[in-house]
Amino acid sequence: MGRAFIGNVKGPKGDKGDKGATGSQGPIGATGPAGPQGPKGDKGDIGPQGPEGLKGVKGDTGATGPQGLKGDKGDIGPQGPEGPKGATGPAGPQGPKGETGPIGPQGPIGATGVVDTGTPVAFTIPSADADIASGEALTTLFGKIRKRFDVIKASMGTLGSLATAAKGSLVAAINELHTRNTSLSDRIDTTNDGLTQLTDVVSGKAPSNHTHTWSVITGKPSTYAPSTHSHDDRYFTETEINTKIAALNGNIAKLNSQLDSGRIRFEWLDNKTQIAVYVDGTLLGSMSLQSL
Repeated sequence: MGRAFIGNVKGPKGDKGDKGATGSQGPIGATGPAGPQGPKGDKGDIGPQGPEGLKGVKGDTGATGPQGLKGDKGDIGPQGPEGPKGATGPAGPQGPKGETGPIGPQGPIGATGVVDTGTPVAFTIPSADADIASGEALTTLFGKIRKRFDVIKASMGTLGSLATAAKGSLVAAINELHTRNTSLSDRIDTTNDGLTQLTDVVSGKAPSNHTHTWSVITGKPSTYAPSTHSHDDRYFTETEINTKIAALNGNIAKLNSQLDSGRIRFEWLDNKTQIAVYVDGTLLGSMSLQSL
């Protein structure tokens, strides 16, 4: 059934009637002229969705009616197309410095330069020893290398202070020590062999300071002294020794008395190679010094 626009007349709101049955969709009629905008009515309840009718032929657009009263704010419409770019505004104040960004990728390696090996390099030896570092200039590198060599030479000393006979080079000195070490090793081996043989010889021998029990001694007599014997037939007895000593003492006393009285006199003979003995002025005899 068709609908007709009957104007902006609004009567008093009546009671809500019962909902009638939905009629069939009729054909779309020609669009009539637009009337003035009427006041917005209360929002009615949403009815059930009817079946979609056939699309009719679009009618001509009617003339625009006068501006009606401003209605309530409608829902936000979709985003419109972007407008043209405006003119650039004046620059704002400098902002605070941001954090350092990540390091960028390594650039390509440049072409290899040509080094003139004949160019002299002047350098200064530093006062302290330090390791070389990548990126340092040649003058710095050569100075550090020379300082490192000086430190090594000072710690090693000079060849002339070597205790070896070879002092011309470290290699000669090391070879000399190697030869000595080989000779010493051979001597140690010989000594060890001798000690082994000596150990075998003395193995089972009794130590120099030791004791034996009486029961282990063999060949001993059953009694002491084993048989009757006498020492008088071999040696002077105590009485005989005392008699001989007394006689000797008497002769010594008599000789001393004669010497004191001048009865015994000694003289040198033959250029002092012999001594003559006189008793009471009579030559008793002579003694050769070579026979004494």
